[in-house]
Amino acid sequence: MAGLGTKLFIQGDTLSADDVNGYFMSQAVVKFTTANARDLAFGDGIPVSQNGSGKPALSAGMICFVQYESDGITQLNQIQYYNGSSWQAADQFTLNDGQVTTVKIANGAITSDKIAADTVIAADIAAGAVDTSELADGSVTTIKIADSNVTTAKIADSAITSAKIADGAITNDDVNASAAIAHSKLANATAGQVLLGTTTTGVITATTISGDVTITGAGVTAIGSGVIVNADVNASAAIDKTKISGTAITAADTGTVTSTMIADGTIVNADINAAAAIDKTKILGTAITAADTGTVTSTMIADGTIVNADVSAAAAIDLGKLADATIDEKSASYTLVLTDKNKFIKMNVTTTANTVTVPTNASVAWPVGSQIHIIQYGTGKTQVIPVSGTVTIYATPGTYLRAQYSSATLLKCGTNIWMLMGDLSAT
Repeated sequence: MAGLGTKLFIQGDTLSADDVNGYFMSQAVVKFTTANARDLAFGDGIPVSQNGSGKPALSAGMICFVQYESDGITQLNQIQYYNGSSWQAADQFTLNDGQVTTVKIANGAITSDKIAADTVIAADIAAGAVDTSELADGSVTTIKIADSNVTTAKIADSAITSAKIADGAITNDDVNASAAIAHSKLANATAGQVLLGTTTTGVITATTISGDVTITGAGVTAIGSGVIVNADVNASAAIDKTKISGTAITAADTGTVTSTMIADGTIVNADINAAAAIDKTKILGTAITAADTGTVTSTMIADGTIVNADVSAAAAIDLGKLADATIDEKSASYTLVLTDKNKFIKMNVTTTANTVTVPTNASVAWPVGSQIHIIQYGTGKTQVIPVSGTVTIYATPGTYLRAQYSSATLLKCGTNIWMLMGDLSAT
């Protein structure tokens, strides 16, 4: 039923269904969850008992409030009205973004609470509008001041103290050419140090002088003892001999040169005249000449200097003076080395066949006539073989040592020729 407008009901009046539908249902603002729920709430206006929908019929002018979009989740919160054929958004009942103009706002109506944080920008503030009284103490922080906006005129005299200057911020250009900074303003240095540019960076640094020259805090320099060498003295210096410690000797001088005048170890063979005829009593130790007689002791002979030619053919050196033979025991096959000359190689190998290998002269250069003795001490069969190449070993009947405790001698007869002699077998 279409809206009936208004009516004054008084006590005793009968409230009919038509009154409820016409005055209340048709003219109330009804809340719906979604537009679909809104559409399902209306029908043909005929009771169910009369085969109708049992729902009120739509009529122009009806108003409703829809809370959500059709998904039932997204907020809509829209007032709508029925224009006789469809539901329309009642924008005249809502305030959309940008619809409030300056003329709609009363003077003084906007308080601080009405302004969102961080929304006022510089362009919103009239020039000169904000004075000191408008600013809370301590409220102007660094981020509130645009870069490069603090000029010299804004800074009071003597306002910038050391604490306000960032470490390392003052450069050479900041210092006036006539500043005449007092020495007392420089950091103290250790007595005797001087200001020098460092090797790597050139930064002026207090540096202690080291090396041949030293300096005191009073500015007195000194050259270290013994540091001046011949090359430091100019060739034409003509230093007077009275300046030289001790006795200065020149070609024109006469007299005696004493031992104290000569530096130890400075006289070499070339300094001694070929006809000097120095007496042997002047030579430390025992000086031996061909005409001398007496005994030459071991201490007079340098180790390793006597060779075969120095020994007389009739020397008849006692056998007890000869060194004992050296025995070198091996537990596996072995290749001979230079120091094996005159040794006994004791092959103590159990059960396993083993070899003693003779290398080429190019690898080990034994002199011709060298001897090496080989013993098969273990039960393992020992064979003497040449290394692959040019080495030849002559032996009869073969190069095997016959049995345990058999021995044989290798004799070098040529560059790569050897004879093997002893208790041998072919296999």
